[in-house]
Amino acid sequence: MDVEATVTRETRRWLPVVRWLPAYRAHRLPGDVLAGAVVAALAIPQALGYAGIAGVPVQVGLYAIPLALVAYAVLGSSPHLVVGPVSTVSVLSGSLVAGLSNGSMAHAVALTSALAIAAGIGLVIGGIARVGWAVEFLSRPIVTGFVFGLVL
Repeated sequence: MDVEATVTRETRRWLPVVRWLPAYRAHRLPGDVLAGAVVAALAIPQALGYAGIAGVPVQVGLYAIPLALVAYAVLGSSPHLVVGPVSTVSVLSGSLVAGLSNGSMAHAVALTSALAIAAGIGLVIGGIARVGWAVEFLSRPIVTGFVFGLVL
C-alpha cells in the first residue's frame, strides 16, 4: 500500500477543505460572496440575541461567529449547510451559567467559554468515534421533549 496515497486519503477525509478548495472555480466567487453576506446578515443579530439569552454580554456572540465559521469551512463537508448559533443551546447554557456565575459577568463569560469548548471537544470525539448514526434513532418529538425537560 502506498503511504503517500493513504496520507492524502486520510487528509481529505478529515480536512474536506483540501478536497474542495483546489477544485474551486473563480466564477463562483460573486455568488459565494453574496451568500456569505446574507448568512452574515442573519447570523450577526442572531448571535447578539442568543448571547443575551445565554446570560453573557452581547458582544460575546460576535466573538464566537468567526471561529465557528472558519472551523466549519475547514472541517465541514456540506456546501449546502448553514451554520450558526442555536436558541436551544443558548437557553440551556444560560440556565446552567446563571446558577453558577453568582451574578459575575466575567465568570459567566468564562463558564460559557468553557462549556462551548467542552461541547466542541465532545462533538469532535463523537465524530472521530463515528457515532452520528445513533441520531437516526431519535425522533424529533423525543429530542424536543428532552430539550424541553432540560430547560425546565
